[in-house]
Amino acid sequence: MKDESGLVVSVTPEDDMGQDGTYPVNMALRTGARQNLANGWGETGPTKPQRSNYIQFTLSKSEFQRPSSMANETLASHDESTAKYSQELSEVPTGLVEIRAEKLVTTSDGQRIRLARLRIVVTTPRSFRKNPRLYCREAACPSP
Repeated sequence: MKDESGLVVSVTPEDDMGQDGTYPVNMALRTGARQNLANGWGETGPTKPQRSNYIQFTLSKSEFQRPSSMANETLASHDESTAKYSQELSEVPTGLVEIRAEKLVTTSDGQRIRLARLRIVVTTPRSFRKNPRLYCREAACPSP
């Protein structure tokens, strides 16, 4: 929860909660707008989760390192690093989180979330190491 105005989504490895696998593979890097399902950019936090939101994440620490360092370089420079970074992103294997509220209860002014029941679907390649406590099912890859 982000001060009751919405949600902030991050995907982290169990052994390194400080590594947010969503950061290097979602635009806009500087604002984290895709992962931030809260008040901002002309929308209130309660309106964003009412539609499906798609957030990519890296699948491992090693796949996190290169795009993460390139994202930092891109933010710090004004040269051709943006093109290199964009190319790198097209080659990084990622998973996808779809998050949408099935039920939202807001404050009377509609600006803050009091209760949320979320539907979260995580899509990963078959090779991704899954938590055995989760229900998993195989599905065909979506067409581009």
